[in-house]
Amino acid sequence: MNNCRKRIAAGVAAIALPVFTLLLFLSRDFFIRLSALFPECQFYSRTGLLCPACGNTRSIIAFLKGDIIESAGYNVTPILLFTFAALFYIETTAYAFGMNLHVIPRKYGFLVAVMTALPLYYVLRNIIPFLTLC
Repeated sequence: MNNCRKRIAAGVAAIALPVFTLLLFLSRDFFIRLSALFPECQFYSRTGLLCPACGNTRSIIAFLKGDIIESAGYNVTPILLFTFAALFYIETTAYAFGMNLHVIPRKYGFLVAVMTALPLYYVLRNIIPFLTLC
């Protein structure tokens, strides 16, 4: 793929993603009602321990309602994913306009830090109760 085609694809992504996000935001009430149909976490109900996914649905619902603090209280993973998606969007948009911008660190140490911090958080939130609202 030549450079011009890559920039066009990045430009299309830079336009399509905000439109998709706006549509998702406008239909948030539907998704919030739909979440009532999700089953209870089987791991939690059998063991009493929070699995890595426990609180994700509540976190996303709180995020869609605009309560970022409550969202992070349920589970920090969706907030991290939304943050990384926004940063990648910034990089893609910058690339569409001819700038080579790297907002997210590309160093190995950053990846190791994130991949170490998340499992540590998942374990510690079962031990230290103030780390989660679940």
